[in-house]
Amino acid sequence: MHFTIDRADLLMALRRGGQLSGRNKTIPILGCVVLRAAGNGLTVASTDMDHWSSLQVPAALAAPGDIAVSGPLLTKAVSELTAGNIEVCLDNGMLRVGAGRTKLRFATLDVRDFPATDPVKGSALTVTAGELRRIAEVTTWAASAEETRYYLRVTCLRPTEGKLLAWATDGHAMTRTGVACAGDVPAHDVMLPTTAWVPLRSILDGVGDEDEVTVTLSANAVAFKAGPARFRCKLVKGSFPHNSAVIVDHALAGKHATEFDRDAMLAALRRVRVAATDKINTTRLTIAPDGIGLRAAGGNGAEAEDAIEASGNAEIVIGFAAPLLLDALGSMPVGRVAMRLSDPTGPAALWPSGTGPDEAPQVALVMPCKL
Repeated sequence: MHFTIDRADLLMALRRGGQLSGRNKTIPILGCVVLRAAGNGLTVASTDMDHWSSLQVPAALAAPGDIAVSGPLLTKAVSELTAGNIEVCLDNGMLRVGAGRTKLRFATLDVRDFPATDPVKGSALTVTAGELRRIAEVTTWAASAEETRYYLRVTCLRPTEGKLLAWATDGHAMTRTGVACAGDVPAHDVMLPTTAWVPLRSILDGVGDEDEVTVTLSANAVAFKAGPARFRCKLVKGSFPHNSAVIVDHALAGKHATEFDRDAMLAALRRVRVAATDKINTTRLTIAPDGIGLRAAGGNGAEAEDAIEASGNAEIVIGFAAPLLLDALGSMPVGRVAMRLSDPTGPAALWPSGTGPDEAPQVALVMPCKL
């Protein structure tokens, strides 16, 4: 193997295609990236056995070949090199890297020991990279972070009346959003682990929002393809709550309705929560037809109050965990937000104002807490 490559291209491939190397420390080969020189480019690939990523970049090949080398070590070394062309070659089992007067050598492992990846075969659909980024922002905040609740550490893609909806919940909050896609909508729930979103968004960093991503789904895995970028991960086996739609419909039937500016509420929540010393930063909302009052108090005698303008018919006092409400509002677009409540013990439904909840791009539910 022998090739010449621009430092910026090699570093990008190592950081994106090789991002998974070193995450799984139980098997030495998983600390490596695979460098595969073939055709008119170099492909850098890595895996942690649950996720696989690869990226191809242009390179001038003198001799094809492939080898496994420490990903973190090579990435750190290349990041310190000066800009310009880098010459890489395999010599007696050592990977030689040269850039100007700098000469580096790295030990290698046999690429045949690197875990093979089976191609994902199944239904295929296309979605824009921007839509994938939006789904990640809208759903990950509501998913569970507990490893024991693996069936809730997911974004569930659920077919509904010919459309595809993305759901997430941890039992305290829930979110639902439509997925704009074309192709074969799967006939069953697709449980995409939330651990996939960070490496997937990284591998798509160089892909424009309007560029299409091909998504292939099988019973056990999902694969994403966007130009020279590839990402694959295992799906979670389990059952996502089937009463999600019923819970949302019940919350939307609440008689208390109010609307407010998203940024004004976010700023007021951040100011008031500093006084709350309990574990969940309980914040009291006193909702009236012309405004919303916020209040928080701590066991150390600290108190904070604030108020924002609002409109609607709601007259209710309710408490929320401030971090949860901040996450829900932060996932929504800038502008006014509609809120619907039934009583102080029921969930609050929120969605971007201007449309009904059925037409809204996103609906979020937040459970209240005891005052």
